[in-house]
Amino acid sequence: MLVATIDVGTNSVKLLLAEVGPPEIIPVMEKVVVTRLGEGLSRAGRIGPIPAERTFIQVNDFLESLNPFPVQKICLAGTRAFRAAQNGKELMKEWKRALTIPTRILSGREEARLAFLGACPNHPSTTAIDIGGGSTEISYGKKGTLLQFRSLSMGAVSLTEELLYGNPPLSDQIREAKTFIRTQLKRLPPITKELTGVGGTIATALGIRLRKNPTPPNVHNRTLPLDEVKRLFHRLIRMRLEKRLTIRGLSPGRADILPAGLLILQEYMEWSHHDRLRVSSHGLRHGLALHLATR
Repeated sequence: MLVATIDVGTNSVKLLLAEVGPPEIIPVMEKVVVTRLGEGLSRAGRIGPIPAERTFIQVNDFLESLNPFPVQKICLAGTRAFRAAQNGKELMKEWKRALTIPTRILSGREEARLAFLGACPNHPSTTAIDIGGGSTEISYGKKGTLLQFRSLSMGAVSLTEELLYGNPPLSDQIREAKTFIRTQLKRLPPITKELTGVGGTIATALGIRLRKNPTPPNVHNRTLPLDEVKRLFHRLIRMRLEKRLTIRGLSPGRADILPAGLLILQEYMEWSHHDRLRVSSHGLRHGLALHLATR
């Protein structure tokens, strides 16, 4: 079955077109574009008209790229930015009328369940960390079935806007960010031997380490050590944004927020005593595709 899914996140919009015969997914086309839908959300409490417009334009571009394909099922899913924004439901209703495809805002549990299904479909027991733009999900499960999760109110975009906004961030800002992250690391799901990392922060970190673009073929199922996460964080946090833009593998859309994402990852791995993680380029859009194919 040919299935298309669009994941509209706080920082980026992701398209997956795949042949799906559960539990197998064979990608036909994958695209990721940073649109920063959640820009200013933590301050204003609303999705702004400019971020909404540029994200909507990108969604339309994705849909146009699907025209040559005989797509059998399609769905657009909004995540934390839509849940957190005062105008999130209203905006999604406008999009649904304009796009004429199935659209929905996922609950925190739905997002965690589908992301875990996509990232860890066959692993006997694993913990997964998914660092997004506006939130971080810590999940635990077995063979694609989510058993426990917790959604933390911190992501690479929100932490940057609220605490690590200096160019580069000041020492006091970094200390305050570390303290804030550590207060979030309570009552989390069980710690397993294996840790799986999901999301653009983790893929980009590995891409920089490998000196390659963080595409799925380059990063999927590879290992990222904690020591490398620490080295990269300390390297980037001291750089001005203009200097970060010269680093191979670091896209302009992530250059300002990557240190915040790395700090979240570093603090969690130290807290959970994981010295490495498995990187998965699969996630919510893959889990959503599996879900659609079984309906």
